[in-house]
This record gives sequence, structure tokens and C-alpha cells, in this order.
Amino acid sequence: MKKSLIFFIVSLFSVTLFAFEEIGEKDFMAKIQSPGNKIVVFYVPKDPNSKDLNETIQKLHPKNLKIYFVHAGKNKNLSIGMGIAYVPTILYFKGNQVKGREVGAKNLKEMEESIKKYFKE
Repeated sequence: MKKSLIFFIVSLFSVTLFAFEEIGEKDFMAKIQSPGNKIVVFYVPKDPNSKDLNETIQKLHPKNLKIYFVHAGKNKNLSIGMGIAYVPTILYFKGNQVKGREVGAKNLKEMEESIKKYFKE
């Protein structure tokens, strides 16, 4: 009983802590075609720049913005189809159109500036 309660509490905490969604080839188009502004980060977990960028993104508090992560190694066809040559690569979608593309790790200030740049009304 005690172990299951601890597991439940930890599970709830991790869901709220990591609110961004990992997507793959099967659900990519459905997520991108939904309305609104989206950031899609193509990454590889062992890459130091991907780790740095993921940590930065976890600090963001986006309003009206969905953030998705795509494991580039597990989704090679999608990565090739989207023209991903290096990780991390950040794609900024307004609706279903790519409005911007950036490569490499960004600090929090740089991410906030890019969000303003690509999603200004």
C-alpha cells in the first residue's frame, strides 16, 4: 500500500513536471495539423546539445503554445522528410506551416526571443 501511494505521487509529479509531449512518425501529422502555434524539437537523448536544449525548454512557461519532442534516431524517416541534418533542430509551426528553423542548443533568453519572433501576431 505504501509503495503504491509513493508511486502514484511520483507519477503525478512527473506528469506535471514534464508537460511537453514526445511524438513520433505515427502522430506527427495529426499534431502538426491541429490549430495553434507549435514547437517541434528533433533531438537525440545522448547528444549534449540536445540535453542542454531540453533542460532550457523545461524552463519555458509557454502561453498558447504546444511543445513536442521527436527522437530523431527512432524516427529516421520523419527526420529525413523534415530535412533534419543535425540535432537538436527546432521547428516553429504556426498552424501547419513551418515559420522557422533553428539548429543547436539555445538558452532561455534565446528561446523566448525566437518564440516572439516566429509567433508574433
